[in-house]
Amino acid sequence: MKKLTSLLLALIMMITVMMSSALSVSAASFGDVKKSDWFYDSVNYVADKGIMKGTSSTEFAPNTTLSRAMAVTLLYRIAKTPSVSGVKLPFGDVKSGQWYTDAVKWAYDKGVVNGKSNTVFGTNDNITRAEFVTILYRYTVNSELMIPVVNPAAIPIDIADIPGYAFTGVTTMYKGEVVTGREDGRFDSYANMSRAEAAALIERFMKKVTKYTPNSEIEDNIKPETIPTTGNLVVKEKKYDYKGANVMILNIENQSRIQEFKRKGS
Repeated sequence: MKKLTSLLLALIMMITVMMSSALSVSAASFGDVKKSDWFYDSVNYVADKGIMKGTSSTEFAPNTTLSRAMAVTLLYRIAKTPSVSGVKLPFGDVKSGQWYTDAVKWAYDKGVVNGKSNTVFGTNDNITRAEFVTILYRYTVNSELMIPVVNPAAIPIDIADIPGYAFTGVTTMYKGEVVTGREDGRFDSYANMSRAEAAALIERFMKKVTKYTPNSEIEDNIKPETIPTTGNLVVKEKKYDYKGANVMILNIENQSRIQEFKRKGS
């Protein structure tokens, strides 16, 4: 009897392991993602963590454009799908009970994303590279997270084409090497973000982002904030040559805030 019980337990454990393996999702599960693809490891990463799923059980659709609904859903999963009970939306195109509904509620309530207008979210609209990086940056700031500076001099060659609303987010992600741009050095702000690109960006983001902690030695670790209205402001000019024209970046630092951190020894 004991032997029979042991055999049954062993069989149950074996079946459980087999079922677990069969249900696990990885890049190898998708017929349109090959080991030779540049995004293979990234798809593996986001699939393993449950951040991105396939468009079917056998397809990831790496070249399909990311929609606004998909984009906020990815961030919602990164945030561990917090409760959105009581959150109301002003958008008529966000229906209740859909796969993206809670994600849109969370992103809107968190200040991560706005609508295309006061009443339209643009659920199925494509999201551009600049827009996606911007909402990822807003999530970083609003969640008390930070992107450590890895390469302070990193900028895309088409820096002059970055829209104003996305400038801080894109340049911050470049300095942290979360965003690397195209092979030719462009960021390509207005191109649509593909699912493969989103997977790669999210993998780099997840591996680099840290909890915000003031650092008295590294000024770049001061949490991003709106431009201060008080204190000793120091404007540093940085000029770049772009297609024969000078492009100027103004880096505004509140020296009073920096000194405050140093005095506290934070």
